[in-house]
Amino acid sequence: MLTIIVYSGFTIKNLSVEKENLSSTHNRVLEMESLSKLIHSLQIERGMSVGVVAKKDNEGKNKLSDIRKEVDLSIESLKNDNSVLSNLSELNNKREQINTLSISSGEVGGYFSKVIVSLLDSTTIIPSLTSDINSRNFLQIYTHLATSKESLGQIRANLNGAFTNDKFVEKTYDSYVASYGAYKVNLNKFL
Repeated sequence: MLTIIVYSGFTIKNLSVEKENLSSTHNRVLEMESLSKLIHSLQIERGMSVGVVAKKDNEGKNKLSDIRKEVDLSIESLKNDNSVLSNLSELNNKREQINTLSISSGEVGGYFSKVIVSLLDSTTIIPSLTSDINSRNFLQIYTHLATSKESLGQIRANLNGAFTNDKFVEKTYDSYVASYGAYKVNLNKFL
């Protein structure tokens, strides 16, 4: 009877530790999901903003308001994470510059890309904080896929500006080449 009680105690302790690990993993997955929604929305806002600025398209500004609302909702869901929100401190200022067309398409793309990359960097630490091996592996795979997607977004933004202006302006060609290289590296890591 004593053996059964001792064995049951160890089993309950192990199950308790496993439950805590799974709860922690669940929270990390939810954190990754919230960051993913924000990153995706910012990628869309970046593409639309570059197009509006490159084309000097006042009508396109109306379409920006919908995606901006989506970005703002995603930011709201992360209100407790000050390290993430600090990356967005200039967002309203940049939006105003886009509205007044007082910023170049290269500057718009560069700003959004910098913010998105910093958000992606914050997602890369999440897998290492997860104790469940399968979940950690899936989260790591996701970070490589998300980084590949971001590189494609940067390529798209650079090409959007280049096709609109019928040439690469400022250092957008260099940025295009670097983004393509980053895409290939992260796609290889994902695979």
